Amino acid sequence: MALSKFEKDMAIISALDDEPNDVGGLTAAELKGKFDEGGQAIKQFLNETLTPQIDSEKAGRDELEGLVLGQIPDRTITVEKMAPSFFTSILTPQIQVTYNGGV
Repeated sequence: MALSKFEKDMAIISALDDEPNDVGGLTAAELKGKFDEGGQAIKQFLNETLTPQIDSEKAGRDELEGLVLGQIPDRTITVEKMAPSFFTSILTPQIQVTYNGGV
């Protein structure tokens, strides 16, 4: 899955007038807000977009780890859990193995 790209125009301060708080311009609080705007946009993107995407991707991978073919949930493999075909295909004919009461 491709992650979302941060595409907000971050040229916030350079887009302001040369004298942003001149007559009819920004108040002191509005000017301070412009300086904070970029950081707030990045914070919002990280917390509301990117982090949830990464978390969901990681959760998907963690769930898939348990679905690997042949993995036993309690991580134990006993003779009872092995298919009879395992013994006939892997072990040599000279070795006798008893499983589920059979040979």
